[in-house]
Amino acid sequence: MRRHKRSRRHAATLKSVMAPHYASANISTTNTILFVYLYEIYMNQLNL
Repeated sequence: MRRHKRSRRHAATLKSVMAPHYASANISTTNTILFVYLYEIYMNQLNL
């Protein structure tokens, strides 16, 4: 229950933060995409 409330509150906070700080949010999204990309490459090398 606590997690659900926190996630709802976090989503609302994200919406309010996205407008004034769109650039920083964009940077964090790019970092997340890069991290996933590198992680997939790492997993592929392990499979080899």
